[in-house]
Amino acid sequence: MIRRPPRSTQSRSSAASDVYKRQITNVGQILENYDSDKKFSVFGFGASMKSVMPNVSHCFALNGNIFAPEIETLQGVIETYKTVLRKLNFSGPTRFSDILKYVNRMIEYESVKMQQSKYYILLLLTDGIIDDMQETIDEIVRASALPLSIIIIGVGTADFSSMEVLDADDEPLYSKKLKKKMERDIVQFVPFAEYKHDPVRLAKETLEEVPRQLLSYMKSKNIPPIREKLQNNNAASFFDWEREQFSDLLRGKGHPRAQIDATINAGIAEATESLFQVRSSQV
Repeated sequence: MIRRPPRSTQSRSSAASDVYKRQITNVGQILENYDSDKKFSVFGFGASMKSVMPNVSHCFALNGNIFAPEIETLQGVIETYKTVLRKLNFSGPTRFSDILKYVNRMIEYESVKMQQSKYYILLLLTDGIIDDMQETIDEIVRASALPLSIIIIGVGTADFSSMEVLDADDEPLYSKKLKKKMERDIVQFVPFAEYKHDPVRLAKETLEEVPRQLLSYMKSKNIPPIREKLQNNNAASFFDWEREQFSDLLRGKGHPRAQIDATINAGIAEATESLFQVRSSQV
């Protein structure tokens, strides 16, 4: 997510959290070999955090800094997850569309500014049935034109039939908002319970469709294989750009620049004015 897989996690039991840590490790150990800097953007959804994030958020940075959400190394991701898990209060509904909108916006920005040379993987771990089905479909259809694969792992015994719909193996998704079908298949759903006793098969099932999805995107955009390492350009990163956009929004509403900078530098988990006001009172 992101040149690397952003991890989105939601848990309502210690057993589920152990499964999530196992899955982050199992899949991450494979994917990190394709990530040159070993940095992972990690997000959560469906939770609040006393004093720091009092309202339920459906897209927040797990490390508490939405403008610098990357965590170094897979072990760093696990340690951050374990630390933050104790501070979170989980709550429904379960929504995917907020994170999907954020990821789509990021990839659209970086595809233009940072060259069409990266492919992204979004790993979603959830134990709940989603409550925003049509909005999620709209964002997946939007994402089907982008260099992105989405892996959804269902944990627990919930009815995951809606996830099979999102997988779209039988019928392509149709967006009522965009009035079009998805351009290509980009979603893989894996029910953890079916493979929990066979980690090798679980990893295979989880990642099975990614190579084909990557090639289908490259072929659709006529992007040839890159044989030389690309040089970094001087374009601002998506996170830097988001920070500037948020700062401009707050200044337009009368907030002092010094207050804005101090609050953002201290870390804000979600880019909303209401959370900014909460955090600014603590800085």
